[in-house]
Amino acid sequence: MNPLFWRPGFPPQELIHDHLKDFYNELVDISVPITDLVGDNLTTRELWSKPRMVQAHYLHPARRAGRGMSWKSFRHGFNGWGYYCYYSPQGNAWDIKTWTGLGYSYQMVFPGPKGPIITPIYETMREGWEDYRLLYALRSAGHQQLLEELLTASRQSQVDWQDLRNRALEAFK
Repeated sequence: MNPLFWRPGFPPQELIHDHLKDFYNELVDISVPITDLVGDNLTTRELWSKPRMVQAHYLHPARRAGRGMSWKSFRHGFNGWGYYCYYSPQGNAWDIKTWTGLGYSYQMVFPGPKGPIITPIYETMREGWEDYRLLYALRSAGHQQLLEELLTASRQSQVDWQDLRNRALEAFK
């Protein structure tokens, strides 16, 4: 289920919670809310706290949340994250004037003469996956204090992702 509730903009958290509370945790096995509805201090948090086959969140690629999505997934005990769309050609992928009226493209890959050409958004998703695996390795190896420090640092407004990764890698030297 993708509980979006977009109007544009989101209604109050309490309204979203009230609409979903009676069935969501009981019936939904695949939960992928938009990332704006996932947070530590949000009323909707209780809806995403139940373990599921898939517990993920997503974001529109133009928002460029990047590597932070994987860290947010790990902090919340999720097993996935993603972007709204992988490939949705609209006009000429190589000519911004032919894209949607929104001024951005949904594309994470572009068509090329010999197959797909990845974009920086796609590469950032791959780096996020590597970060997620590294966080899991830290937890598995019992480096809880370092893990907590890194997860706290990942919530700051300005994050040096490479520095966090390097600090995590140091634990395995």
